[in-house]
Amino acid sequence: MLREERESGLTKFLGGLIVGLAAGYLTGLLVTEKTGPELRKDWLENSNEVLENMKDKLDVFRDKAADRIQEIKNFADEKFSLSAIKIQDQIDSIAKQLDELGKKTKEVANEAKENTPSS
Repeated sequence: MLREERESGLTKFLGGLIVGLAAGYLTGLLVTEKTGPELRKDWLENSNEVLENMKDKLDVFRDKAADRIQEIKNFADEKFSLSAIKIQDQIDSIAKQLDELGKKTKEVANEAKENTPSS
């Protein structure tokens, strides 16, 4: 559930960022004093620059996210591995105790046979 909340929050953040950038850019275009052809030329030049800049930032974000995901996966793998080792140690300990209990039970049974008078 926590993972879904993070993904939902990230999606909302990125969506808001894109909408905010677009709104700011369009507002800037509307309040400029340039003519239509100048505005179109600037828009084409700037839009390519903005797209490249966003692409670069998304690449950096994707790389950082991939690194973080790998860190989390390694952490989880380590914790699961340690848990499995602890469980196996407990199973081995219980098996040893049961084996000792079985030996003692046989000893008591043998002593009882030896101490029981035969008919």
